[in-house]
Amino acid sequence: MNPHVRKLIPSSSMVVAVIALLVAMSGSAVAASLITGEQITDGTIQTKDLSKKTRTRPASASAGERGPAGPAGLKGDRGADGRDGPAGAAGAVVRRGESEVGAHQSGIAFAHCHPGEEAIGGSGEFAVIDGKEWIQQTDPASATQVASDGSKADGWLARGFNDEDETQTFTAFAVCVPTGSD
Repeated sequence: MNPHVRKLIPSSSMVVAVIALLVAMSGSAVAASLITGEQITDGTIQTKDLSKKTRTRPASASAGERGPAGPAGLKGDRGADGRDGPAGAAGAVVRRGESEVGAHQSGIAFAHCHPGEEAIGGSGEFAVIDGKEWIQQTDPASATQVASDGSKADGWLARGFNDEDETQTFTAFAVCVPTGSD
């Protein structure tokens, strides 16, 4: 026999292995087509016998009664204490000052801190807020002027534009804190 032809003929063990592989691969498919739900006795199939996909409860299935609660778990370890942040502004108060701003005009309002206080923030607001007015400027103030760099502000200045057809009240706000001296 030709040596090249001999290589193409499978050995008997190879034939048995291929047949066993084919039977194993078709076994579950054959079983699935042969076994129906009517042939299975109720209560004989367990969850472990089902595939993971089948184990998930379909949306149409209803839940049974809830079982008893399990025992409480152990208490976990206490976490690390957080660091304290810087102290906030103790004794902060809001002071207001108002002015009337004519229709279609800009106006200024001042909010002044009391003696022994200094301003650490502020803003301004119109009485009617419907998008026809806007805040043009807010700044720390000393008396009736914008405070200079590095100076302590004793109030807040707010400038706004009233685009309404009538005069509006414009309010400046100052957030004031005690300075420790009068």
